[in-house]
Amino acid sequence: MDSYCIPVKEFSELLSQELVSLLTQTRRFAVLERDYVDEVIQEKDFITDFDTKPEEVLKLGKALAADYLLVGKIKEVTFTKEPYHIVIINKSGFRSKAAVTVEYRIVLMATNIVKWSDTVNLRLNNEDLVEMSDGNHFQIQSALAKKVAEHIIDSFLENIYPVRIIGTQRNGSYVLNQGGKGINVGDCFDVYSSAEELYDPYSGEFIGHSEERVGRIRVDRVTAKVSYADLVEGSENDIQQGAICRRLVVDCNPTPMVDPTNQPFTGVYLPFD
Repeated sequence: MDSYCIPVKEFSELLSQELVSLLTQTRRFAVLERDYVDEVIQEKDFITDFDTKPEEVLKLGKALAADYLLVGKIKEVTFTKEPYHIVIINKSGFRSKAAVTVEYRIVLMATNIVKWSDTVNLRLNNEDLVEMSDGNHFQIQSALAKKVAEHIIDSFLENIYPVRIIGTQRNGSYVLNQGGKGINVGDCFDVYSSAEELYDPYSGEFIGHSEERVGRIRVDRVTAKVSYADLVEGSENDIQQGAICRRLVVDCNPTPMVDPTNQPFTGVYLPFD
């Protein structure tokens, strides 16, 4: 078995590039240049480890004049290739798999409150890797970094800047306020109306609105800044401008109805039929 530990520094650089690219395309953030961030860190002698004390994180955010700070730690990133042999057809080869674990948190610098934290556990089998790359190590690293970055940004936006419906076209399709790499044709979203404001009873912090599911949409066109989706479930009357869209991980293509009376006979004919 050939096990290859991807260098953390290389993977970190690839992940940073993917995060910057995806964040920029959301049009929600002005991302600080990495060179500028490194310069401030060195000048102020800040520590940027995932376990840095909250007060130090707050000082760094103020020094950078940042609204949010994304801090993470790569716990695992490995690529394994295992040989196999199928006796009955005398076939040999290799099956690959990869594993990535990344912890991260997003801090609101104005209050030093952790707005979101999560752990990305990515496990890819041979079929996933073949689909993503041609097998060379650099392509696998790039594909893994992109997958992790997509997960982080999707979770970030889902909790802070969710996708919303911003208009309706004459043909009935809905306009969403996000496009670019963050949304793909075929993506499905549950649509929610937002109503009452919700506040934490202990801190008094605003934590969002109550939501009621009113339908489901599927994206059929994506541009650089917006995307367009069709209604696949629910009533048009219940879906209003400003409605929140929560991404699904399942296929929402409608299942075609099958007429059992119009199917070819696949049974067994008896002699007296």
